Amino acid sequence: IFAKESCELHLRGGTNVAFSPQIDEFQEIFIPIVKKHLGIEIECRVLRKGYYPQGGGEIFIKTSPVRELKPINITEFGDLKIIRGKAFVAGNLPIKIAQRMADTAINALKTIFKNSVILEIVAIKEPDNIAVGIG
Repeated sequence: IFAKESCELHLRGGTNVAFSPQIDEFQEIFIPIVKKHLGIEIECRVLRKGYYPQGGGEIFIKTSPVRELKPINITEFGDLKIIRGKAFVAGNLPIKIAQRMADTAINALKTIFKNSVILEIVAIKEPDNIAVGIG
């Protein structure tokens, strides 16, 4: 990010594997936080997801240079209004598995938050042309 010009990375490997952050977390949580609070511009495109154990995913990342980072000041959380999530399956796994995962997550969250938070968790079957492996 401190380079004189933008940098590009083309990475291959597992994007959705056990015991590590998923690429979706990087795109939907990490990038917006560093953009908003540090002023870092990151473009991240998932060309293909790679599930454990096969891997085979591909992502493209591009960063724009910054002169200096803005200081982070996140001292108040605000009110929790909505929880969004995604339950994925890929390969020959049926969508009903993702739906069960989504339903289970919603039911678990309902016991914690009752009706005070909107819960939106969707089931997704990854198309074969953008996912490698069964996950």
